[in-house]
Amino acid sequence: VDRIKVYAKNIEADDVKVSAAGKTVIAKIRARDIELKIGESNVMLKEGSAEVEVQELTITNDTIEIGGLEIKKAPSEIMEKIAFIPSKIKLLVKNQKAVYEANKLEARRLLGFISVTIERNTVVSADDASVISDTTPWWIILTTG
Repeated sequence: VDRIKVYAKNIEADDVKVSAAGKTVIAKIRARDIELKIGESNVMLKEGSAEVEVQELTITNDTIEIGGLEIKKAPSEIMEKIAFIPSKIKLLVKNQKAVYEANKLEARRLLGFISVTIERNTVVSADDASVISDTTPWWIILTTG
């Protein structure tokens, strides 16, 4: 088998398509164990303690691709790069680049006494692990952790 395509409910190996919802596939990519949990609407890619949601991916030789773009950085490498533990990470293509999108809800205090929840979104390149954007509300400067 030269190419395996994994997406919601199915796996395709070369020209053979198999229904695989609820199944787990383990692959070794660049000497790392990658676990793929195939769901009804997505695939969860787990590597180390990092778990990433992806719509579909392709495994060719010793690489993972999404939308024809090679994923050069593993989820665990992205976790080391961002400054927080995300509640959700997605692997997707944005502007013809493969990226990890990490989201987290943070409990903070506005003006020191009003409880608020902010959403932090960080986009990291799957090519070189550089942070493309780190977005929080503008008024975060008025909050404390």
